[in-house]
Amino acid sequence: MDFAFTDPNVEVIYVSPVPVNDECMQYYSKLLSLKQAVDSGNVDDQAELSEKYKIVVPEAIKSFPVSNIFS
Repeated sequence: MDFAFTDPNVEVIYVSPVPVNDECMQYYSKLLSLKQAVDSGNVDDQAELSEKYKIVVPEAIKSFPVSNIFS
């Protein structure tokens, strides 16, 4: 399976239903950067992909009804 982030024409915008803290942002950045290293088997092949995706949270998120998004 091809990994879309490696395509130079692909950028991803994820609209999150909940606020995302800095720790989660760092986690996703690290996780995505490891894909190339895992495929090659070489830890030095990590790719910086943080410019290829954005996680956004709507400003009006507090105006939406509360629901259990994890059920």
